[in-house]
Amino acid sequence: MSESKEPVDHNPDTPPETVDVTQLHNAIMREKFEPADGYEPIPMWFIAVLGALLFWGGYYLATYNGDFKRSWLDGDPPPVAGAAAAIQAVDPMV
Repeated sequence: MSESKEPVDHNPDTPPETVDVTQLHNAIMREKFEPADGYEPIPMWFIAVLGALLFWGGYYLATYNGDFKRSWLDGDPPPVAGAAAAIQAVDPMV
């Protein structure tokens, strides 16, 4: 690139061949690109961990759901016939 020492004419009546385009664009060439944050793809290890957690959560709910019965989820299950009589019949001193 040749650097000319003569001033650049910004007159619109000047023919385009006489204007030094590189000198006009020097300010633009010094500018840096804006950072583009947020457009990176999600890492594959993160997708794999989320998939494993989702799979484990579905397996856990399917295995330990208790058929979503109220009696299974209660803190006090209903007494079984005969079980109360067997508990009362045992003497702790014996």
